[in-house]
Amino acid sequence: MQSTPSDTDLTPLQIEIYCRMDPGRKIAIAMDLLRMALELKRAGIRLQEPGLDDKQVQQRLVRILLYGQ
Repeated sequence: MQSTPSDTDLTPLQIEIYCRMDPGRKIAIAMDLLRMALELKRAGIRLQEPGLDDKQVQQRLVRILLYGQ
C-alpha cells in the first residue's frame, strides 16, 4: 500500500519536537526541502537532456514550474 499525505510514519516524539520548533526553524526546514526538490528536478532534466548547459537547465526548470511543460 502506498502512503498518502494523510498517512504518517512520525513518532509522537517527532511530532512533539516539530510542534515545539519556532516558526523560523520550520521555515528553514521547508526552504531546505524546496532546495533539495529543485536540485532533484534539475538532475532529472540533465538526465533527460544531457546536452543542455546550466542556463538551459534553469530555463527548462522555470518553464516546468510556471507552465507544467
